[in-house]
Amino acid sequence: MEETLENLSKRIEEKEELLRKLKMIKLHRMKHSTNQLESLIKEWTGICQQALQDLQQKLADQGSDSAAIGILELLRHLNIEPELVGYSIEDEAFTD
Repeated sequence: MEETLENLSKRIEEKEELLRKLKMIKLHRMKHSTNQLESLIKEWTGICQQALQDLQQKLADQGSDSAAIGILELLRHLNIEPELVGYSIEDEAFTD
């Protein structure tokens, strides 16, 4: 009987550990929802695009030397890959 109690106690501990791990997995999945991440990426890409356009406009408003700066030149100056912010070099426009 003592052996049975020990086995039961061990099984209970194993099940509790499994339950703890499953709860952690569930929490992780809830925190890091793929849909939520995609939505946030889209939101921040749009914000970045708007900031780049605003900066380009401010530079154009400041003087003649800055007026010729395009988005592509601005991205190169800031060491930002055009694809990262959804900028098409061929179309010279944001695509995303």
